[in-house]
Amino acid sequence: MFPIEPIKIDVASENALIVYFAGATLNRKNQQVSMFVHLLEQANSPWLLDVIPAYHSVLITFDILQTDYFAVKARIIELVKALKDGQTKQIFANQETNIVELPVCYGLSEDNDLQRIADHNQITVEQVIQFHQQNSYRVYCLGFSPGFAFLGETDEKIATPRLTTPRKQVPKGAVAIADRQTAVYPNVSPGGWNIVGVCPLALFVPERASPSPFKVGDTVRFKEISEHKYYQLLEANR
Repeated sequence: MFPIEPIKIDVASENALIVYFAGATLNRKNQQVSMFVHLLEQANSPWLLDVIPAYHSVLITFDILQTDYFAVKARIIELVKALKDGQTKQIFANQETNIVELPVCYGLSEDNDLQRIADHNQITVEQVIQFHQQNSYRVYCLGFSPGFAFLGETDEKIATPRLTTPRKQVPKGAVAIADRQTAVYPNVSPGGWNIVGVCPLALFVPERASPSPFKVGDTVRFKEISEHKYYQLLEANR
């Protein structure tokens, strides 16, 4: 059984509150976030307007014409108690496991930091690529820009600080590392993460029923592809 740790509930605004989860590791905290969000959505409360999960917290907005902070807080405490009382296994069983595999052409971007990461960690570029691929990554949260998924954690052997001066323009599809996190830039944007390669897939398409392939709690894996395969997939995903 996966116990839920003690929580803290704070006021976020006149119609929102934020729930914080505790735990020994970031993965443990984020797993609790996923379970709580699943249970909250399953409750289908008419006053619930939005649920925004993050690393170890959940922001909840509610309709102030139907309820108030105190009633929502009481309901949250009830849900957490249900988790503590042994419903965790059932919640895990009801959650869909989504594994997203992303192809990456390492080193293709004009601006890439493979050598910087290698030098910082005193390893080779080939080892950077190897370590980046060998882990499975949890989607901790979505933010910064539409479709940007914060993934973790990378192997400590390739953990590298952000750039001192962010780039004004990071290419669409850039795969990058910051400290022990990794991510794919779904669109062209500024950014200060260390670029290791590029992904040819479209990772945010507003016209789709599900604009992003990610949700909090999903697993992401990276797979190296050749430059030729990259351009094939890029053309197919235009």
